[in-house]
Amino acid sequence: TPARMDWWKEVKLSEGLWTGEVAEAKMTGVLKPGTFVIYGDPPSNDFLLRHDLRKDSEGTVEFLKPFWKIPGLNPSHPDCAHPLLVFADLLAVDDDRTREAAGKLYEDHILPFISSH
Repeated sequence: TPARMDWWKEVKLSEGLWTGEVAEAKMTGVLKPGTFVIYGDPPSNDFLLRHDLRKDSEGTVEFLKPFWKIPGLNPSHPDCAHPLLVFADLLAVDDDRTREAAGKLYEDHILPFISSH
C-alpha cells in the first residue's frame, strides 16, 4: 500500500510496464489512479523503500508476471502496456469510473490503431 496516492508519478520503470489505471492516466488523463498495477518482476526492497510502499495483501499495488516476450508494444507510451491490454485491465476492475476511462482509451488509442490497419 502506498503512503501517497501520487507516488506513481515519480516512478521510472526500468523493468516493467504500467497497466490499468496508471497507464490510462498517462495515456488519456481521465482517471486519478486508485490502483497501481505493473507487469514485471516482483519489486526490489530498494523500489519499495524509495516509493514508501508497504506489503499489504489487501493493498492497491500489484505486480503481475508478463505473459508476453515482445517489448515495445506501445511506442507512444513506452512505460505502459499496449492499449488493448490496458483496456482489458480497466474493464476487469468493473466499476463506472474505469468503464468510462476504458471508453476514452478505446476512442483515443485503440480505434485509431484499428482504423489504420
